[in-house]
Amino acid sequence: DYAVYLSQNDGGSARSQVESFLIAGTYEVDIPPEHYHAPNTHVLIYTKSALTEQTTPVSINISDSDWSVSNVDFLDRDLDDDQLGGIITWVAPGEVDLVTHYGVYLAEDDAGGGRSQVSQELPYVLVFPDGSNRTGFLPEGTNQTELALHHEQENFTFIVVYTKSSLVEQTTPVSHNISDVLSIIPFIEFVDRDLDEEELGGDIEWLPPPDISQVTFYSVYVAWDPAGMQRSKIAGDVIVGTNFIHLPPEKAVESFTHVVVYTKSPFTQQTTPSALRISDTIASVEGIVFIDKDLDLYEVAGNVTWNGTGDLFLVTYYAVYFNSNETFDAERTRVEPDV
Repeated sequence: DYAVYLSQNDGGSARSQVESFLIAGTYEVDIPPEHYHAPNTHVLIYTKSALTEQTTPVSINISDSDWSVSNVDFLDRDLDDDQLGGIITWVAPGEVDLVTHYGVYLAEDDAGGGRSQVSQELPYVLVFPDGSNRTGFLPEGTNQTELALHHEQENFTFIVVYTKSSLVEQTTPVSHNISDVLSIIPFIEFVDRDLDEEELGGDIEWLPPPDISQVTFYSVYVAWDPAGMQRSKIAGDVIVGTNFIHLPPEKAVESFTHVVVYTKSPFTQQTTPSALRISDTIASVEGIVFIDKDLDLYEVAGNVTWNGTGDLFLVTYYAVYFNSNETFDAERTRVEPDV
């Protein structure tokens, strides 16, 4: 028979048997995964007869290496609150002979509690000097995987990366604390300077987000609701550093109730915009009175009077015209100057 032990030295001091005696003709024994070997430093094998066990065993030194990755990194490129997305990277272990895969997860703590796998395990490439490689392929030799944009963060606070051999996955991962990039516009202002009812116009202004590290553009729309439903874009994207856009006058209100502004990176546009409810400014006149005091035919003179109504704080001048009908679509003549 054979007896296999773990020991603190090659002489069998303070040894512990791996399992029961093995019959002759058996030439291997499995040590189960996660077997804690400290303070043992050697594997000892004794032969055993029906009478007694060998006094001096054959020994081999235990080589227990750290197969962990290092420098796990993740830059969140999703601009929404409580949403994640971007590339997760890591550096391979110093020794990789036994590494076959990596497992990448979102987790609720740095030990991998409550984890959720980001993607399928990724095969590691071990390239030899002659250019050949062991089974498995990772494109371009990089160690990375993508977390799809708009992934709900939920209770996940860490990214954890495990190495895996052909036998088992690591128990203790290497972790990276998640920093959720939040690029939400805190304030929008729009004063409608088109004085007609059901028409809009004027400058839309906003304050930039506190974190613009991932922001390259702003996209501005009018929409049916604060979530951006049935939105209509106002001109092109606005480059970061510019915090306003001009809405040309006579933009029909239609069913639009809000101005919405999205932050935008090279990778994505926000899912949830910042929004401001539209207030349609109306300023008009009523009670127009004109008494012609020129007594000649085809000649007029006298005072035109009226009353202003509505949002008069935006009115700077009144323009007075003579017109050939009441529809305002005929040729008209301006009375100078504005008043």
